[in-house]
Amino acid sequence: MMKMKFILLVFFVLHGSIIHGKDENRSDISQTKITVKPGSGTLQQAIRKAASIEGDVIIEMAGGEYRTDKTIEILPGNWHSLRIKSKKGEKVSVSGDKVIFLSKIRPVKDPVVLSRLQESVRGKVVEVDCKSVVETLANIRPSGFGRKSLPAWSELIVDTEPLHLSRWPNDSMVLIGRVDISGGPEDKQQGRLPVFHFQEERPGHWAHTDNMWIGGYFGHGYADDMIPVKSINMQDSTVHAGMFTTYQFFTGADFRRWFALNLLEEIDRAGEYVIDPDTRKFYFLPGDKKNIESPFDCFRESCYCCGKLQERDNRRYYD
Repeated sequence: MMKMKFILLVFFVLHGSIIHGKDENRSDISQTKITVKPGSGTLQQAIRKAASIEGDVIIEMAGGEYRTDKTIEILPGNWHSLRIKSKKGEKVSVSGDKVIFLSKIRPVKDPVVLSRLQESVRGKVVEVDCKSVVETLANIRPSGFGRKSLPAWSELIVDTEPLHLSRWPNDSMVLIGRVDISGGPEDKQQGRLPVFHFQEERPGHWAHTDNMWIGGYFGHGYADDMIPVKSINMQDSTVHAGMFTTYQFFTGADFRRWFALNLLEEIDRAGEYVIDPDTRKFYFLPGDKKNIESPFDCFRESCYCCGKLQERDNRRYYD
């Protein structure tokens, strides 16, 4: 039976070694090997055991998948060095996924959602209901130059291939028009969020801006940023930001550009998805190398989705 999974942690595949050691050069150090097999114990248990052993400690992991629901920590121990390696010639993966069955993936029926989709993809976009799998979906978060590294938002992965948030324009950015409120130091003090004008016709098709985000180079050519949108005023063609950018908005240079993310109206390429954390649903367009006869043609093996844990642990991190 086909199935999909939620990957709920920092997922890694181990082909070589992870080495952690003390800065000493001694020839009289003993060596101890701890062998771990899938189902026989966790990697964290092996690391705790290693902490009480002196000398060089090697944790050798037999091939297979190791499940965990917490971040794996390496804390100081009695060992001189700790090496975590896969058994020669064997592939090791560590993950904390949960299974969600294909019965949770259905063609979109909600008339409001359908009305927002482009005609060319109606009947092809599917929704993934995650309510029975996770208590929350991690929403998109600010990301860019100068921002703190934080846990990633929930991501959809099909057949081991990460999908991407719906975007307009798909492969480029558009110029920032006149800036009414830059969001500079004085604006930050007064709480005046940035407002800028757009010149394109496409935003006029966006019926809702709930959980819409914008990215781009808002001020300086070295400082990319991504922030939420509070609203769009179609009357005067303005975008009202939902938070301050790292620096401030400027216009007048060719590199000062923006793009929109996470809009149902902009799902127009296979592999694009929208996340709705309020309903705990994903909407995405499956793909096929030839064409899409059915919404489920792309599910050849399994589908994965990175979700949010209640703890702050076990999630992929982005810069």
